[in-house]
Amino acid sequence: MTANYQCNMTGYIRKYGFHCCGKGITQWEAEHILQLDPAPPAEEGDKHIALAIENRELRYLMFYLHHAEDWLNKKVRGLLSLDGWFSYDPERFLDMKLACVEVILEKFHEFDPAQNDKFTTFIYPFLKDTMRFFQMGEEAWELSSLSVYKRVRRMAAIYHKYDEDAVKAVSEFCSVTGCTEETAARYLEMACGHRARENYFVTQLGEDGEELFEEIGQDNSWNYSHILWNGMRAEAIQDSFWKLRPRDQALLERRNAVCMTCGRVGPLSERQSYEQLSAIFQASTDKGAEKAYKRAVQKLTDNLIESGVLRSVKICRTAETKHKKKIATAVYEYQADRDGEWGEIVFDFEKGTAEIIRLAEWDTTKTQTYAK
Repeated sequence: MTANYQCNMTGYIRKYGFHCCGKGITQWEAEHILQLDPAPPAEEGDKHIALAIENRELRYLMFYLHHAEDWLNKKVRGLLSLDGWFSYDPERFLDMKLACVEVILEKFHEFDPAQNDKFTTFIYPFLKDTMRFFQMGEEAWELSSLSVYKRVRRMAAIYHKYDEDAVKAVSEFCSVTGCTEETAARYLEMACGHRARENYFVTQLGEDGEELFEEIGQDNSWNYSHILWNGMRAEAIQDSFWKLRPRDQALLERRNAVCMTCGRVGPLSERQSYEQLSAIFQASTDKGAEKAYKRAVQKLTDNLIESGVLRSVKICRTAETKHKKKIATAVYEYQADRDGEWGEIVFDFEKGTAEIIRLAEWDTTKTQTYAK
């Protein structure tokens, strides 16, 4: 839409460049990317936007962005804080911020000073949708569109408001949106179904007008399966699990009392003993079932290592000495990620010291991750 606009920035350059030196951009750099040198003239109100539209000249829009960068940073930072990124990733911040700048470039010419009080008021709904769409792409949602995503989050806020009373939540959602109870119930089901994967929040205004964010994504009750599933890369673990043979899958689910489809973790009383497993799978002894279970665990571990989700170290004690019936020294061999040559470490428990005799292959000399 800006094809017929000129952009003459003669006499102006970016005030700050990137000095990442291969380490990535800094937070300060991400927040000052729109600054110009020399500083453009400050205009009252939205004069720069009006001049850009009147003269079909984008330099005035760049002037506006120079002066509005603090406001834009605050809006992007506010959304990032919703999902716990209070110490946010600068590159992620910059990606979202540039997406907002793109929307400003697309929409600014639609602003009419005679009909709209402020450009910030006019543009903010578009920025909010852009940031929500950006956020939706990063979350574990499987929704058809941004409008559905926003409605699901709205339903979650109402559900939280009524202390998870489904009847009241559906009733208010219907009155607010005008949809049927059947549709509202479907949105509620989607909102509850994603609680184990993502947190989401409701925005409120404090006494000073600042936006406050309250988490509404988690139940008020203790839910171990949600906590466990939220703390893992669930999809990658499921992929590795489904690569196993059905017998190995059944051994893991029955012995661990966990459903690998939904993440539900049962109480310890539901765990099946090796005796029960040997009866189901017709193993010769309980020891046979235990060995089969441990092999299944190792196969799952190998799949996770191969996919890059998990790293592991295998340790084997090869020698020890005792003093007064207590282990005084011990020699251990270790292997990194179940591959390559073994390393060796000697521990002196009486002195409280350890010595790396030989690094394992893949345990690099720079990091010595596993040896340490």
